[in-house]
Amino acid sequence: MSDTPNGAALLTAWLDSGRMNRTAFADACGVSRQTVYKWQAGEVRPSMKQQHRIEYLTGGTVPVTDWLTAAERVEVTR
Repeated sequence: MSDTPNGAALLTAWLDSGRMNRTAFADACGVSRQTVYKWQAGEVRPSMKQQHRIEYLTGGTVPVTDWLTAAERVEVTR
């Protein structure tokens, strides 16, 4: 298992599918488009509240758990 969170890749794939454009997605998350790009690039992770919003907006395609590193996932399951 990689220690790199998969949320950024899943979010990029979901947005690239055309289900919602980045501007509308950013507005729905209450952030700027630049913030969405930073999430996609893996520069920053969304806050827990934003992670839940992303999961909701993507219909579960980008779950909260996919923003966690492998080490964080171990902690959550303990």
